[in-house]
Parts: sequence; C-alpha cells; structure tokens
Amino acid sequence: MESYFEKELITLIQQEDMIYNYGNVNYRNVKLKMEVWEEIARKLKKSVKQCRLKWKALRDQYAREHKRLRTLMHIEATSRWKHYDSLSFLQKYMKQKTLDSDAQLSIENYINGDAHHDDEEEDDEDEEMETTTAEEQTPQQQEQHVMTYDHDDGEDDEIGAFFKAVAMKIRNDQLEPVAFTELQIEILRVINEALKNH
Repeated sequence: MESYFEKELITLIQQEDMIYNYGNVNYRNVKLKMEVWEEIARKLKKSVKQCRLKWKALRDQYAREHKRLRTLMHIEATSRWKHYDSLSFLQKYMKQKTLDSDAQLSIENYINGDAHHDDEEEDDEDEEMETTTAEEQTPQQQEQHVMTYDHDDGEDDEIGAFFKAVAMKIRNDQLEPVAFTELQIEILRVINEALKNH
C-alpha cells in the first residue's frame, strides 16, 4: 500500500513541475502551489501534510542515492533504490550552476537533505550550524572570529542584529515546514550570489 502511494505521488508530482523546478514562473507562487498540493492530496486520499512529508523523504532519498552512484563513477551499481529511475527527472534540478564549487556543494547538500533541519527544534538547528562552522574553521579563522566578538563588548554586531531581525520575522510568520525550507534555500542562494560578486 505504501509503495503504491509513493509511486502515485511521484507520478502526480512529475506532472506539476512548479513543485520542484526553480525555473518555473509559478515556483514561488505559494497560493497556487498549495492548490496543487491539495489536488494531489485529494487524488491520493491523503492529507497535504502526508503528501509533502512523503515527497520530501522521496526527494532526499533520491539525492542520496544519486550522490552514491556518482561516487562509483564507471563501476556498475549492483543495487538501486526502487524509485531511483522514476525520480530521475529531478536530476537536472539538483545543481546550482551559478555558485562556486564550495558554495554549490554546501547548498546542494542542504537542498538534498544531507543537512537535517526540518524535524529539529530551531535552537538545536542554530547550535548545530554554529558547531559545524567552528569545526570547519582553521585556528587563524577561529582566532579572528573570537577577536571580532571581543570588540563587540558583548553586544551583537551589525550582521548579527540583521540576522536576528530576519529570524524574528520568519518565526512570526509561522511558515509551514516546506515553505520554510524553500525560504532557507532562497536566502542561501542570494547570500552566496552576493558574496561571489564582491
């Protein structure tokens, strides 16, 4: 039964590329996308939430399987996930061509679910991101980071204040998990594009 639901969900979503195609003119049209999700849920006799969560799980699993197969290079893969071929239409939407390689990798991982964020508390999420950043920094970068905050005398700097204001605005709007994920992706894209041009 679950497998039937998954297959039908994939088929219906493939026909509605505004859900996964960032180039679709209606990709950011939240109202229209919600109508599409409601129609998909009605056809499958499931709730919108069930459909969206299942889609996220399928999409993320496809991304992980695609990454695994890519690492095998020319070696024949002996086992493939059952939905891999039916989700192959997602492949061309996985790459962020406008970003440099490091930013591309981190955002692609974020989009594809390698960074777990949907089911965690926001505070845990912030702590996890801060820890990861500190671990990846060189000792010189860490020292510079500490020195920067020493000069702040315990007060937030301009960047910190800005992002706290953004976080407050997002929290107040109480976005659904899928809309929140899409917003995060868009913010990361804008930041990386701006930094690349400076």
